[in-house]
Amino acid sequence: MICKKCGHEIPENINFCNACGSPVNTPVQSETQINNNNQTNSQNNAEQTNNQNSNQYSKNYANQVTDSNNNFADPGFEEDTSKDKKKSSKKKLTRNILAIGIPLIIAALVFFNWDSIVGFCIKTFGSDTDYFRYVESKTLEDTADSLTSFFSNTNFDPKQAATAKVECSLSDEFIALASKSDSSGDLSESLKWLNDVTLTTDYAFDGNKLQMRLNSDANGSSLLNGDMVADFENGKCYISLPELNDEVFVQEINTGDFSQATALLSDLGEVLPEEEVLNELVEKYLEIALDTIEDVSAEEKDMKIGSVEEECTVLKFTVDSDVLFDMGEAILTEAKDDDEIKEFLKDYSNLIKKYNPEMPDIDIDSEYSKGINEVLDELKEAKKQVKNEKLFVLYDYVVDHRVVGRAIVDPNGDEVFRYLTLHDGDDFAFELVAQNALEIYGSGTNDGDMLSASYNVSFFEPDFENWDYENDEELTYVKEAAFDLSISDLDMDKFEDGYVCGKFKFSLDKELLKKTAPEAALFSPSLEVITDHSENNLKLTLNVFTNDTKLFDISADIDYGKDPNVQIPDGDLNGSSSRWSSNLDLDALEDAFKKANAPDIVIDSVNSLKRSIKS
Repeated sequence: MICKKCGHEIPENINFCNACGSPVNTPVQSETQINNNNQTNSQNNAEQTNNQNSNQYSKNYANQVTDSNNNFADPGFEEDTSKDKKKSSKKKLTRNILAIGIPLIIAALVFFNWDSIVGFCIKTFGSDTDYFRYVESKTLEDTADSLTSFFSNTNFDPKQAATAKVECSLSDEFIALASKSDSSGDLSESLKWLNDVTLTTDYAFDGNKLQMRLNSDANGSSLLNGDMVADFENGKCYISLPELNDEVFVQEINTGDFSQATALLSDLGEVLPEEEVLNELVEKYLEIALDTIEDVSAEEKDMKIGSVEEECTVLKFTVDSDVLFDMGEAILTEAKDDDEIKEFLKDYSNLIKKYNPEMPDIDIDSEYSKGINEVLDELKEAKKQVKNEKLFVLYDYVVDHRVVGRAIVDPNGDEVFRYLTLHDGDDFAFELVAQNALEIYGSGTNDGDMLSASYNVSFFEPDFENWDYENDEELTYVKEAAFDLSISDLDMDKFEDGYVCGKFKFSLDKELLKKTAPEAALFSPSLEVITDHSENNLKLTLNVFTNDTKLFDISADIDYGKDPNVQIPDGDLNGSSSRWSSNLDLDALEDAFKKANAPDIVIDSVNSLKRSIKS
């Protein structure tokens, strides 16, 4: 027989296939048996025909395909299973995507919101003290990261080079205003001519030698060019004006230990620990310090600055003398056996020894431990003598598990210091108050990565006029508005990378100007600074306004890394300033100004200089 399921030949009179184990319900003859039967019964034509049909039926039946339920399709019918295969493949693909994608999505949500999740759990299930430790550690660690990044990335290499192109543009309003007192009109022409003047300065410093080159021109014509080299190693300064004098003026300069100091800064950069090591040290000692804090209380409170209001978690912690003693003791005890700190101190000691060979050798291990033990003994003794004295109360204002402000209140209940930033969507408000010293209030908007804001800055002045000191009256302070600062289009992404790109405008307070400079108050002067900063370039523009009318601007385009390669000038060296100045060819200078279409008032100034040098 032939197995209906797998097609293997199976013996007679058994109920299950010995190849696949399927039950045998319908006997199917093999081709050999059918052929034998055909030969045996060849005389009967009718039976022969029936056997042939049965043989063909058996072949079709043995080769047919089963469906997903192992049911056979109709014999002789070719079934289209491509659609079912596609559906099955799609289902498998969907299941695979979900199996991989859902855990990835969950992992991404947890990763990018891990701080929020941890903060929520600590705030909900932990104590107020635990939550205070958490938000303080996150805030202080972020601050420490910025500081360690600054120190680690600070380039102590004194080698620097830059090229700066400076131009000036005077407005018609400024020229008209300045020319009112000049009836001749010469001043007006002189000021207009300044708009055509360009100064280019090349600068380079390699630690021992400062090189500078100055070029000036107007209307495409050269005015005055010169080189200066300050050789700090040899203590001499060389000045050369090749177009006016063939000699080089040499001046002795007192450099002191300038070269040694720059070399020391360069070596110090090699001694400082790597950023990762600094971060680990800071985080470790922050955790030790925060672990000594207890008895923190919390409350939810709506805080408001101007029109911006936000709910904050206010954490209150009373700082007393015992807390500071315990914190100092815990930090010093851990630091006493800190090998990383010892290693840094050894490197620093060797560096100082390099520049001061006469310094005696120091056994860092013993001296370091001895010094810390002495401080620990002093702390323990001071803790015995000073009873638990209340020093101040610290308030933390927390939003989304971030410290957005702090306040310090003295034991008398007077607020000594406070800063706070609140948000309402993209809008924010800021305040900083230092008792009897400074106040800053501001508000603005974050539009994506761009920040725009306005700030009012005020100072406090002691009111001596109304102070009755003879009767031991307390001195009071009067708030005086100082200036306003507006910021627009400040790129915060670049700012975090150390590049300042934005617009800043400073406006002096009119009331303050009336008291200090009444004439200046009439003009209401203000200064606008526009910066476009990148790794290799800085574009800087200074705009001066009066009553919102621009008077003039000065622009500088600075390219970093361009070395002018100014060498110590060749030629006759002259140590006498009087002799060198008397030999200046001022006629050549006058010709240069005339060629640059300088106004008569400028030419007259050159002639006056000629007469004063001759006399």
